[in-house]
Parts: sequence; structure tokens; C-alpha cells
Amino acid sequence: SGVYDVVKESKNEVDALVRGFEIIHKEVEGEGVIRMGLSGDPVHLDPAYMGDATSGRVGRLIFRGLFSFGKGINVYPFIVSHWHMGGEGKVWRLRIRDDIHFHNGKRLTSEDVKYSIDRVKNAPNSFFFDAVEEVKIVDNFTLEILLSYPYMPILSNLATIAGSIVPCGMEHEELEKNPISIGPFRFAGWERGKRIWLEAFERYPYGRPYLKGFEYLIGKSEREEIELFKEGIFDIVELSLAMTKEAQTDPELRDCIISIPSIDIRYMGFNLSKDNPLSNKLVRQAISHAINREKIIEKVTGGTGKPAKGVFPPGTEVYNPSLVGYEYNLERARELLKKAGFEKGIPGEFALWISDAETNRRMAAIIQEDLERIGVKVVIKENPWKEFLEGLGKGLPDMYLLGWSSDNGDPDNFLFPLFHSRNRGAAGNRSFYSNPEVDRLIEEGMREINPVKRREIYRRAEEIIVEDAPWVFLYHSVDFYLVSPKIHGFVPHPINFEKFEYVWREK
Repeated sequence: SGVYDVVKESKNEVDALVRGFEIIHKEVEGEGVIRMGLSGDPVHLDPAYMGDATSGRVGRLIFRGLFSFGKGINVYPFIVSHWHMGGEGKVWRLRIRDDIHFHNGKRLTSEDVKYSIDRVKNAPNSFFFDAVEEVKIVDNFTLEILLSYPYMPILSNLATIAGSIVPCGMEHEELEKNPISIGPFRFAGWERGKRIWLEAFERYPYGRPYLKGFEYLIGKSEREEIELFKEGIFDIVELSLAMTKEAQTDPELRDCIISIPSIDIRYMGFNLSKDNPLSNKLVRQAISHAINREKIIEKVTGGTGKPAKGVFPPGTEVYNPSLVGYEYNLERARELLKKAGFEKGIPGEFALWISDAETNRRMAAIIQEDLERIGVKVVIKENPWKEFLEGLGKGLPDMYLLGWSSDNGDPDNFLFPLFHSRNRGAAGNRSFYSNPEVDRLIEEGMREINPVKRREIYRRAEEIIVEDAPWVFLYHSVDFYLVSPKIHGFVPHPINFEKFEYVWREK
């Protein structure tokens, strides 16, 4: 009943929102086009393969699944009219609406839902549906999702990009070129390295979006994006933390800034697949004490981030305010290095990989300087985003800077993809971390229905991970946006599921 109450509450929120916008819709012609920037081309347009922020930004406008997110991290039934949980949490019977159509005009049926979930189970995003044993078609608009074990995050996972529904028979290669789903905007074109454009979907399940379309211009620097915003060409700019402080002092921009705390974590990961001093836990703990998080937050985020003591950010149900973490303490760092056998520092050098973003450059420079103080030499290696991710998946760097924004706000979405040994490498656990007890606790947390017991399981797993120090936990961020005064209805979302279908632009 707890799951039902959460879903029902979120659905009521969205129903009220939809009713309000139905009134507004009569006064909005919906002819506007929003223009934004993308730092690079999407890596994937197939939702079964999407795992990076750039791809997700585009994908969240095109794709939808059985469930979706409300104004927070609660879910509501998107095209599900009735649902029932039985079999001690292992059987979900769903009735879907019979009036849903894909972007290509094809009517959506249970066959499409089964196909979409089955194909994800054989793709990089398979971890979302590891608990799914079978999707059984009852009739054209009724299906049962059979689980191997009770799995609390199943509805949240069905609301993510990975839970998106695509037409039955549509293969990976075709989706990468012409993605089709039931989202508010349909794919209209892509000039690689230049732009992607989308058009409003007339048969969107909740009514035609108010906008005529969306256009992403690719490859502009953040400063170029801000100049285009000032010229009225860009309507929304997602600000890096490095640029937020500057924008706050600009009289043309400061009144256009809005923000929201993100459900995320920024970290420096260690590659534990290599046979070098970083495989020693004491060395990793020493490095964790040697990095000045407060300085990073001040210099990189303008003081807006929150120091991370562990994995889970504030705002999640399992956040542990009592967790100690690693305070900045050079004396303690040197003690740990001495205990590890490196009293005079570590010989050689370590490659710290970063992607080509100014925020990462600033963080890397601070980390390089901090670690030099304890005798650890760091060489910074910068790569374009795609090559950066590929290198991490292959285990090439010694250390790397990365972040994780939650797909659904559930603790499982942090620990399973990022720390379970099954996902070592490109699947998400790019530190190649492995601890059988952590694996056991993650799996126990998946199955636990009692929310209090579940919280304690995940907190215990987090404590072990913090002790093992496969990452240096840096900070939890705040997302900042520049929004044109001509844009109405835009509300930032903690996991980036903004409702652009209810946004409109003044002429």
C-alpha cells in the first residue's frame, strides 16, 4: 500500500497540473521553439544504451514509458490505467490505455511493452530490469511483469529512460538514427556536430505540447551559450558551477537564474583493476584526507555545493547525516601513507583522466596541487567526452573525475550500477570495485519491502564503501539555469525530468 500511496499522490499532483495547463492551453498558440545548447553530440539515442547526461537531455523529450516522474522523485502512471501488485511483491499486473500511439502513428499494445523491456535486459542498461524474470502478455492492453524476487524500485525504473517504450521490432541501429517513442516531442533531424531538432508530437497522451519544437545547437562553449542567451537566440542555458558565480554578478543575467538541489554525487574514482599503490586501501584513504573539498566547492561551485561524506545526497530517503566521511587532514593523510609503506611519498606518477569541461579542469588542478603536498604526483589527461567514457570502461586511467545524477532517486540506483561487482567497467562500476559483503547488502536492499529495514541496509552498505574508499567523495551539487523571461512554465527537476510539454514561449 505504501507504493500505491506514493504513486497515487504523484498522480494527483500531475492531474492537477494538467488541469491547470488545459485552461492555459486555450490562450497559448504553441508556435514557439526553444533553443538550448549541447556540449557535444549524444553518445546514444537508443534508450536501452543511454547512460550519459548529453544523451539523456535529448532522450527525455522523445521517450516515455509506463510510468513517469512527478514534480519530485515520486512516480505516477503515465499510460497505465489500472495496476495491481500480488504474489508477495513479485507479480505486477498492469492495464494500459488503448488510445496511445507512437510518433510514427502505430498504436501501442502490450507487445510493444514486452519487447521494450526484453531488449533492455540484453543491453547496457540491463541493470534496471535484472529483477524481471518475464513479461507476460495477457491481452492487447494487459500484461504482467513477473519478478524473480520482490523489487522495490521497479516502478521507478519503469519511469526512467531505460523504461521507455519503443515499437516492437525496432532494432538498435534504427533507433540510433530515428528514435521513436511516445514522448512529447518527436525526432525530426540531426546534423552531427551542429544541431538536433525535435517537433511537437500531436498525439502525445496528455495533449499536444504548447511548443512547436525544440532545437539543440551542438558544440558551443558555455561562454558562447551565454552570449547567445543575451542575444535572445538561446532560451535556456544549463550553467556549470564554474560560471554560476559570474552570472550572478552580471546585471543582464542575475534575474534570469533559477536553481534546484540535484540528486547527484561528484567524485574522483580510483581504478582498482590496476596493480599499483592505489589498490592499497590505506593509500586511497590517505588521498581522501588530502583533498580539500571546501576549497573545491568554493573555487569550482562558487560555494554552492555540499561536501560529500558518502554516496547518498541530501534529499534521498537513505541520506545519513551522521556519516563522518573523510575530513581534510594532511597529518592523517601522511600517517596513512606511512602505514602503507610510503613515508616519503609514492614514486612515479598517476594519470587523472577528465573530460573536456572547465569545471573538471579547475577540480583537477586543485586535486593535483593537494596531492603533491603528500608526495603523490598527478598528471592530468583531458579527453573528449565519448573517448573519456570509453577509456574508463576499458580501465585505462589510474584515477578519473566523474559524477552521477540519479535516474530515479532510489538508493538502488546509486549502489547497484556504481558499486556492484557485476557492473564493473562500462556498465557503471568504472572503479572496478568488488566487495562480496557490499554485493550481498545491495541485493538484500533490492528485495526488502520494509522501508525502515531497507534504509538501514543501504546505510550499512554505504559505510563499508566509504571505509573501502574506491572513490574520493567530493560534493553534491546544485543545478543552475538561465531562463529567458519569454519562457513560461519551466520548472527544474531534481533528476532532470522537466515537463517541457507544459512550457511555452512568448512571441
